[in-house]
Amino acid sequence: MLTYKDSLLANRISGRISALLTIHIVKRCFLSINDTAFEEVISPLVDLKKFAQSKRLCDEQGLRLPDTHWSFVISASVSFDEAPNTRTINFQRISDEGIDFICKKKPFSMCDHNRPVSFLFADGKYKPGHKVIQWRGDGICHKIDLEEIVESVPDYSITQIVASCRASREMLHNSSDRMAIQGSQSKFTEIVKETRADLANSNISLHELNSCIQAWRFVPDGMERMTGSTEDIMWDRLEFSREEGSTTWRKPRQLMTY
Repeated sequence: MLTYKDSLLANRISGRISALLTIHIVKRCFLSINDTAFEEVISPLVDLKKFAQSKRLCDEQGLRLPDTHWSFVISASVSFDEAPNTRTINFQRISDEGIDFICKKKPFSMCDHNRPVSFLFADGKYKPGHKVIQWRGDGICHKIDLEEIVESVPDYSITQIVASCRASREMLHNSSDRMAIQGSQSKFTEIVKETRADLANSNISLHELNSCIQAWRFVPDGMERMTGSTEDIMWDRLEFSREEGSTTWRKPRQLMTY
């Protein structure tokens, strides 16, 4: 049976443990909702580039490194009565000016006519010892010269886009971007093989590349960065916006998580 002194000692120990737990929780909350160092982030594009460099996704110029899987999602609505056109696309370069990527050249593109588009990039794992980061943004896309980034475009991307263009002319005589190849797989495979050999032997002209591939630059006017982990009390959410009519970014705002 506990004596009075034993009970008093137990209460004191319990009180100290509670105090330590309270301090730990308060400290953890403080670390999770402090103002972080976002004042140092001059541009969200620069911050995203630095993150990509830390993950060895791009070089110091922001160009995609060889044999690197580095992709984002882009989405645009053509009209109110149609579902948004959504694509997973590879980064080719990131810079202060925007995010560069390529697509197969078509008579009509979701990025045409300064149509508003949305951007999403996420990386990481939501599990102990790891962290998740998510970037999302809104803006428009501009056409750029393919020569600016063609050296960083993987051979397999060039091969498959050019082969698709050749197949539409030689095999299917069809300009649709949703061509079916049932019954013609072997012929299409041969075209891909021939295109790969032509690229390896420098037998694809810049004129053919430009006729098949369009380079674009996504220029955001607003972006958000969210980071978090299982150890954090809440997500850290920053909002970035440009000065109206300017390329300068305002100081980021820390937002509620939802």
